[in-house]
Amino acid sequence: YDRIQQRRLVYARDDQTGGGDMLDRQNPRDPFDLRFLNAMIAHHEEGLSMAKDAVERIEHPELRDMVEKMMYNQQKEVRQMRHHRQEWYEEKAA
Repeated sequence: YDRIQQRRLVYARDDQTGGGDMLDRQNPRDPFDLRFLNAMIAHHEEGLSMAKDAVERIEHPELRDMVEKMMYNQQKEVRQMRHHRQEWYEEKAA
């Protein structure tokens, strides 16, 4: 693999749904940055969904605090990535 392919495998591995590269599921003609944003938004949204389901059931306050901070940060990152995607790729935004 070349360096870009290795980075793609590291950054966008979709381990929660049985593996596979989230970037490869998108149109290869789209710019890499757009595909990366799409993959990371989906990845963060999956994590947020899991966290929302778990946060009320978590026993240890330390873990609950960590999950709540993660949710806050990932919501902020999703907003930022959506903003970049809209600004840079308005016609291709998902």
